[in-house]
Amino acid sequence: MKEFLKYIETGISIDGNPKDGYEVFTIPTQHFKISSLEDLTPSKFEEMIKRQEDYEKSAFQFHDVN
Repeated sequence: MKEFLKYIETGISIDGNPKDGYEVFTIPTQHFKISSLEDLTPSKFEEMIKRQEDYEKSAFQFHDVN
């Protein structure tokens, strides 16, 4: 559990079920989907944080151009 603390220290929300999958929300990652709770790994958090950072950079660049 300690390996997850840095990813969820500001809170975590998980909605869904084993049949339909889950939607996870944390401040650094925003929303992302997983098919199984076993997919919720430190590497998945890192991947989703990077995705969110890239999205924010591109949104800022788009906003800056307009």
